[in-house]
Amino acid sequence: MGESQLSNIMTKSLLAYVARVGGDDKVSEALELAGESRPLQELNDTSKWSSYDQVHSLFSAAALVMHDHEIGKWAGRELDLAKDSPGIASLLTSMSSPHDAIKLASQIAAKSTTVTDMEAVEIAGNSALVSAITMPPITRDKIFCDYTAQVLTRLPTLFGLDEADVIEIECQTRGDRRCLYRVLWMDALELEGDPDRQIQYLKNQIKALNSRVESLEVASADLVSTADISSVLQTITVRASTAAQGQKYLLVARLPGDGELRIHRVGFSEAEARVRAAEILDHDITVECQERLVVEVSSPRHNFGRLAVFFPPGYKFLPHELRQLKAYAGHAAAALEVAAVMEELTERSNALGSTLDLATRLAQATSHQEVCVVLNESIARIFGCVSAAFISWIPEDQVFVRSCRRSSELENFSSYATATEVFGGSPGKLYPSMRSPQLAYRLCKSPEPFAVESHNVDVALGGLLAMGELSSAIISPIISQGELFGVLLIGPGHDNLPPSLRLISDGNVRDQLVGVANIAAPALRNARLLEKVEYEALHDPITSLPNTRLLQDEIVRALSHAERENHKSAVLFADLDNFSSVNDSVGHVVADDVLRAVGLILRSAVRRGDVVARLAGDQFAIVLPKIRDLDDAQVVAKKIVSAFSSPFQDFETTISVSVSIGVAVFPEHGRSYDELLGHADLAMRQAKSRGGDQIKLFQQVTSSDG
Repeated sequence: MGESQLSNIMTKSLLAYVARVGGDDKVSEALELAGESRPLQELNDTSKWSSYDQVHSLFSAAALVMHDHEIGKWAGRELDLAKDSPGIASLLTSMSSPHDAIKLASQIAAKSTTVTDMEAVEIAGNSALVSAITMPPITRDKIFCDYTAQVLTRLPTLFGLDEADVIEIECQTRGDRRCLYRVLWMDALELEGDPDRQIQYLKNQIKALNSRVESLEVASADLVSTADISSVLQTITVRASTAAQGQKYLLVARLPGDGELRIHRVGFSEAEARVRAAEILDHDITVECQERLVVEVSSPRHNFGRLAVFFPPGYKFLPHELRQLKAYAGHAAAALEVAAVMEELTERSNALGSTLDLATRLAQATSHQEVCVVLNESIARIFGCVSAAFISWIPEDQVFVRSCRRSSELENFSSYATATEVFGGSPGKLYPSMRSPQLAYRLCKSPEPFAVESHNVDVALGGLLAMGELSSAIISPIISQGELFGVLLIGPGHDNLPPSLRLISDGNVRDQLVGVANIAAPALRNARLLEKVEYEALHDPITSLPNTRLLQDEIVRALSHAERENHKSAVLFADLDNFSSVNDSVGHVVADDVLRAVGLILRSAVRRGDVVARLAGDQFAIVLPKIRDLDDAQVVAKKIVSAFSSPFQDFETTISVSVSIGVAVFPEHGRSYDELLGHADLAMRQAKSRGGDQIKLFQQVTSSDG
């Protein structure tokens, strides 16, 4: 038998079960009985493989040692995909449901066995038939039938759902041509009415979204790890399957000067791909089509082609799939633009190597801040000037911002601050900023580079110079498809010529500025899209408050700081009283508006630096990172309760809402995230049981508290 037939995922889960139930002695006994000479570390290494005979011998030996003929079942239940095989877990949870995950049965099985073919032969609603065929000359053992059944049983738990019911209705060990499993699982809609389960379900959906974000970052790395543009584009086409879950994928592009189309395909034959390529190039991209999703592959200078995903009949794509597919199209455009620029620069001069280095570093950057650093660190060298600067334009806040200037500053920059402050808050709190929508409009209307000097400019341009710490500069807007991303400020050169004379005397400067802007624009666009996707993964879509994942990070950070600095922290668990009656009386749309208003009230009632998060439904949590004593926490809680004393007047009908608050303080009431949030929740429930509209400090439950 070959040595690479079954992944050591199976041996690890088996040995983990034997060790947990029988102890290390039973593990040693099973290894000896199986004649296993490999070290335990290797058997627990899920990146390694074993032969079928080796795994079968170990399972059989464990069954004898443990006196348990159901050893396959227990080993399957011991499997923790998230820990033992994060790659497979990530692939599964990148799907939106068990229904979609089971479609990947053959791909997933191929990652753990070369002797058994698995296939979802039928999927309907919340049920599926999954076939498993172990190929001759190997004879399938009932132990592995039980193991497979348990793995299928556990699949829905990756999505926050209950275990599936699995019945083996055909079995190779009974003489059937295959093992056939009927899998039945619950629908996410069945979680309604159970907030804790809904929270867990949403957490898993966030994990799925994060896996997509991570795949985008991996795609960015691929751009610089592969020199061959064709290989990069094919990789992007393959990775597009993590952006939109279709059946087939097609990338059609042409570089300037190319005689033929570059066609990259997944799921198509070569002949079919050529026919489909013509279709998607002629497709009206403004018209929504359920059969396929098509996005442009374009840079500021060129429209290279299109990237398309083809869906099965009746499929409706989700909004995030369009955003994600655009991100991958952006990666393809960036790769093509880099290739086009490289060709042009090679033709003109090899002296522009710094520009190519910039393109490489921009392709490696995975955040808006990193792109800013690359530009700030590179442009002075590219243009041979004493000093230069890159100033970002943040359209959400209508401000120009000069953020991180060098790599060392990134160490202290929080990714959450990137999302909340730079894109959704007040960037001036972090870095120098200037609000000037009029200037942004002017730059979009006149995108050509121009020279300015501080003694002869208006206030807005003078403000840009001040942010760049320059008295004179060439200003080059970075614009893509009519959208401003920022400006390059190029200061005097080493020859001390004023920027106006440099621009006039050296025509290559203008060309270089345009080239750098063309390379920077897709990098800035992609970085902004990535951070917006990450922001959505960390915030509640109704109130824009932090969600449970970000709340956990904030509490852990606060507790770590409190323990290090020897001060107290607090968690407040707030629940709206009788909010269901608001839903019943005004409907869900108005109720969502009320929740948004509640979020604003809570943020205005707490102190700067405190964190307000929405957990689920009408439940909120407030983190007070630093307080002096218990009274400090209660003062904030009383302020919140008081803030709800007046009814809401901004709706068609007067709406009155009160709040019950539970308070837990570190370290008296807990020293971990779970303890503090759980104790604050318990205290809130006690406050609610006493009529609501009040505050309850956590205390151990007594007979009088019930």
